[in-house]
Amino acid sequence: MSELEDRVRAALLAEAPEALMDGLAACPQAAIDRDLDLLEAALGGEAARRVVRIWANPRCVVLSRRLAARGSLGAVADSLAGSGAAVAMRASGGTAVVHRPGVLNVSVVAVDAAPASMVHAYTELTGLLSRALARLGIETQPGAAAGACCDGDHNLLWRGRKLAGTAAVVRRRGGRTARLVHASLTIWGDLRDDLALVARAEACLTVRGDYVHGAHATLAQAMAEVRGKRRHQVANPPRATFR
Repeated sequence: MSELEDRVRAALLAEAPEALMDGLAACPQAAIDRDLDLLEAALGGEAARRVVRIWANPRCVVLSRRLAARGSLGAVADSLAGSGAAVAMRASGGTAVVHRPGVLNVSVVAVDAAPASMVHAYTELTGLLSRALARLGIETQPGAAAGACCDGDHNLLWRGRKLAGTAAVVRRRGGRTARLVHASLTIWGDLRDDLALVARAEACLTVRGDYVHGAHATLAQAMAEVRGKRRHQVANPPRATFR
């Protein structure tokens, strides 16, 4: 599936040619913290007012700090030990998500040039993703997906199923406001395994999520269905009618 990931990266770069491109990280936590470093640099005027970063992480379950505070990270790590998944934390909100090969992360850091809302920040990110995926023939929309893990109003959906989830951090200093909004786009992989990892981690934190496999989709699935529909249309063109 590396070819598909390469196509997604190329499509994103076509929409954001200035983006920083990071390969698969060695340390999940360091890769997540790099977003915060970019946020602090932007807030301090040490970097561009807008930075787009495209990056990937090894297999891990990422918890929001608020969720992690509900229990023991050691217990979460122990529960995941046999799965080969590490545990990491993020400053943004929400519940648990999975990073791994096959999941591509996209972050946008921006300093407000004028008063802006979080809806505007989320829309900028989902708009970037939507335009990139449209280049691959996949039409998407923002919205919630009932039954999806870490659900929210600013998921990126394909036919009502969650392709990417989003979360955000806001920092203010000296009259400046900087926003980090990031997304995890599932390109390929075993969604059932992802949900099992999330459920195992959250159970250690007294969270019970009844997640629905069908509320999620991978980009590979979406593209396969679109190609299948196109082949069917070519093989079965509409019949001409005569009066």
